[in-house]
Amino acid sequence: MFYHNHRRYNDGKRKGQIPYELLTGQYQSKDWLDMLMELYEKKH
Repeated sequence: MFYHNHRRYNDGKRKGQIPYELLTGQYQSKDWLDMLMELYEKKH
């Protein structure tokens, strides 16, 4: 689910946007994979 909520749409009316950004209004400055790796490193 993390991938779906933090990746940019490639096509359609929301092209270039991220579901997380649309919901919170906050810009996501990092790639979703970098964010996931940071979460993993914090827990291990």
